[in-house]
Order: sequence, then structure tokens, then C-alpha cells
Amino acid sequence: MSGAKSDAADAVMLANILRLDASSHRTIPKDTDLARAVKVLARAQQDAVWARTALGNQIRSLLKDYFPAALIAFDALSGGGITRADARTVLLTAPTPAAAAKLTPTRLRALLRKAGRQRNVDADPARLREVFRAVQLRQTELVEHAIGIQLQTLVQRLDAAGAASRL
Repeated sequence: MSGAKSDAADAVMLANILRLDASSHRTIPKDTDLARAVKVLARAQQDAVWARTALGNQIRSLLKDYFPAALIAFDALSGGGITRADARTVLLTAPTPAAAAKLTPTRLRALLRKAGRQRNVDADPARLREVFRAVQLRQTELVEHAIGIQLQTLVQRLDAAGAASRL
């Protein structure tokens, strides 16, 4: 490219075209109400998808810092890993390593069913409990509790963004 192209030069050229050849060009029809409504909804859906992706990344980053067992427990699952409905349900119920370690197989089974899980409902609770109860580096109880509150908030926002992206 020669570098002679500029927005100002383009604007002058377009103005001259309209001034000299306006009759040779058709006018662009105005958007209908339906077209404007579709544009608004498409933009809202795209914003929700971007928000869902960003929130998923924030959750993953937060879990790496204080609860990596949750990543191990759910990343092996297909269909979204930590952003799956069953993962979100478990994290909302047990947002800290201490709370997750206290979950019984019966409670885990109930949480998986609540999230809509139909397969491996009997096998996964044992695997999840084993992962959650494994020895891992931990934060102090007060810090874990605070981060757990932050995690619950992010998961709730992820749920809302997911619902908005399905509009």
C-alpha cells in the first residue's frame, strides 16, 4: 500500500460521488421494526455469550488459585467442564474445598440429579468425593470463605449469562 489512503480522503470521495452522481445510486431502505428488533436481540445474545466466556475464564482462574480439585473433578467431563450445569450446582452448594470435602455420596448424587444429570449419577459421586477429599494446599479458613463467596457470585452471574445467551 502506498500510504495515500486515509479516512479524510475517503470521506471527500464519497461526498463527491453523492454530490455528482446521486441519481445513479439507489437509496438504502430504512430498517423495519422487525429488523431493528432482531439486531437488538442478536447483539444482546452476543454480549451474553462473551460474558459467559469471560465468567467461565474468571471462575477457572479463581479455582486454580484456591480450589484446583474442582478443576480436576469437572474438567474431565465433556461438554463444558467447569461451566456444566452439574459443576455449577456443586460449586454453588460447596464453594470451598472444606465444604466440598464434607459432601456425602448421597448429597452429591442429589446435586447431580438436581442439575439434570441422567448418566453416571451413581458412579460419579464416588469419584467426585475422592477428588474433593484428596490432600491439597489450602488457604486459611477465612480466606477460603471469602473466595467461596466470590465464586458463588461468579457462578450465579454465569447462570444468568447462560440464560441470556439462549434468548
